[in-house]
Amino acid sequence: MQSITVTNTARTGKELFQSFDIVDYSRKTFGMFGGKEETVTIEAANFLVGVFIDRFGESANIRPNFDNPDSFIVRITVNISPQFFAWVFGLGKNVKILSPDSTADAFKSMIDSVAENYCR
Repeated sequence: MQSITVTNTARTGKELFQSFDIVDYSRKTFGMFGGKEETVTIEAANFLVGVFIDRFGESANIRPNFDNPDSFIVRITVNISPQFFAWVFGLGKNVKILSPDSTADAFKSMIDSVAENYCR
């Protein structure tokens, strides 16, 4: 930064800054990508529970999957973005977005569009 000067101009956004929770923001945001905030329900293999706890902490609502003892169900609030989908994709076939349907459909569409680059 060059040519910085001090002014007597009142700062704007003070109220927003005071209510901003950086921890909450960083849990919902993947990289520098924002997006529509959604509460997402995911089914994941039991061995991945630590991954969700590490990423979302106490904000992850985790319960057993009563239909499949090898997995759990987690509800998390995230900003839906390509980076979120990339994070989910990185967990492989061991995770499945259950709801909302619009998020699961958007994830599948992204997978399909990337797969088109590799179909011969």
